[in-house]
Amino acid sequence: MVIKTHSGIGVTGARTEPPFMARRKSKKLWRRAWGPFPHPEYQVWHSMIRRCCKPDNPDFPRYGGRGISVCDRWRDDFMAFLSDMGPRPTRAHSLDRFDNDGDYSPANCRWATPWQQSRNTRLVHRAGGGTYLRDRWFAQIRIKGRKIYLGCFVTHSQAKLAYRQARVRARIAAEIDAATAVPPDRG
Repeated sequence: MVIKTHSGIGVTGARTEPPFMARRKSKKLWRRAWGPFPHPEYQVWHSMIRRCCKPDNPDFPRYGGRGISVCDRWRDDFMAFLSDMGPRPTRAHSLDRFDNDGDYSPANCRWATPWQQSRNTRLVHRAGGGTYLRDRWFAQIRIKGRKIYLGCFVTHSQAKLAYRQARVRARIAAEIDAATAVPPDRG
């Protein structure tokens, strides 16, 4: 057994390698085999793992605590993540899930710009008459200053469909009202 000392020479007299030399060698091996190490992609992957799998991470309640996990293929294999996602197109792109309540998996992830990310949040947002709140989509419409509740739906597309149908009905009703309205007397 060799006990390392600060000088790099073990107690038994055998030369040992300082930790920074081992890192340098592993980087050289990586570069020789695959090119420059993809640091930004690795940081994204490592952050994804931490926020989904480490309860002591400050972001865990918003990810792993909500039941969001990382697929088995990516969980312990950075190279699988990199081969599925490819390199980041630009520094502005970040990892985004199509379904914010879904897991991190090849079918549910993409590289997205900040604008795309801002359009795909789980916060309360209104799009086409639907409002997302507490794992449900609520559809409502405003006609003549009154809010009319259309229902509660599981998906955004169902809420949007209900809103569109109600909007078409309201437009038809407004056209009928306008056509059958009696013009005021001008005399």
